[in-house]
Amino acid sequence: MIIDCIMYSGERECLLMRLHELAGVVDIHVVVEATETFTGPPKPLYFARDDAAGYFGEHRARILPYVATLPPDGPWEREAYQRNACMRMLDGVSHNAVVLMGDVDEIPMADAVRSAARILNEKTPQMALEQDLRLYYVNNRCTTKHWRGTQACLKGWLDQVTPQKVRDWRNAAPAILNAGWHFGSLLGDEGAARFERKLASFSHADECKPFATPENVAAAIDEGRDVSGRTDILFRADLTPKVEDYPAWLWQHRRDYPALWHPGTTL
Repeated sequence: MIIDCIMYSGERECLLMRLHELAGVVDIHVVVEATETFTGPPKPLYFARDDAAGYFGEHRARILPYVATLPPDGPWEREAYQRNACMRMLDGVSHNAVVLMGDVDEIPMADAVRSAARILNEKTPQMALEQDLRLYYVNNRCTTKHWRGTQACLKGWLDQVTPQKVRDWRNAAPAILNAGWHFGSLLGDEGAARFERKLASFSHADECKPFATPENVAAAIDEGRDVSGRTDILFRADLTPKVEDYPAWLWQHRRDYPALWHPGTTL
């Protein structure tokens, strides 16, 4: 059995891509959403909204949603609590089951998940899936680094540690390369408003506060750079994309979701 555990906060395009990419590979998707942001204010339950709209179609039968109420702690403690909450949906699951742990926008490639499932054992209970890093748009590609987000591990390993510890150790774990895509801060139809909402709600909010002015956010998106000005993360828009560089479902439906692509892209 392969179970995918993710946190959700309205990134419905990413969840849809994930569901399609992993169809036929993942048996169950555990989707954990909180009633508050990591910084504390209450938030809507976006999964319930998207579910009521029938957004997930035939994939809905494989989704187990869980709503978490976060404790009155700091942002990082609240994030860890939400990430660890998925364990409440894994009671009774075999210690040999493969569990994917990640954020919804860290989309693993189906073949990489199959490879990890063959490799994992008691001596290697955790593997990182190294992903191509994109920002704002699905074809705004990082040219300086990759991303180790989603982890594949054995359920028995999670019983010994925690999902947050698995996350903390992601850069030290053995990795499968070219294993998917991290579509960070996708704008979609909401544009900059979605990104501004993220800056105010995620665990890095205090660090990003000096950079989170509407003017700087707009400039960062326009220039395709990290909003906090980190110079080790550089991006370049791929305006003539190729099918092999994207999830199959996204490529097939690229003209249905033009807001996901950098302006000027030939679709």
